[in-house]
Amino acid sequence: MATTSEAAAAAPAPTAGSKTVIKTAEAVDRHGTKVGVMKTFEDGSKIQSNLNGTTIEISPDGTRVQTNSDGTIITSKPDGSKLQENPDGKKIETTVDGEQIQTNKDGSTIVLKSKDDDKGCGCFGV
Repeated sequence: MATTSEAAAAAPAPTAGSKTVIKTAEAVDRHGTKVGVMKTFEDGSKIQSNLNGTTIEISPDGTRVQTNSDGTIITSKPDGSKLQENPDGKKIETTVDGEQIQTNKDGSTIVLKSKDDDKGCGCFGV
């Protein structure tokens, strides 16, 4: 008869799509309250599924994609740049140097924060 550890080792690892899950853990906030479940995959990627409907995917290269329950998607790159895509079609890009540019559904742009102005200029028509 196999011991518990041998039986566990012989059992196939759960999969998500074509990736094999190697670790599953509770995701908690800084107060220790459970907020969801974090799965780690054999390739080093992770997916956190939160109770509020938010999903956070972290790629092996450090790219982080957060999808909120309202459909907002925020992609954060290891270099510090970010792209927020809202369900209404508006996009907000934050560049490596801190500049923030909003692109509206109609294609118009607004500089929310200029790389040369720490307070943001609110300039139109860029």
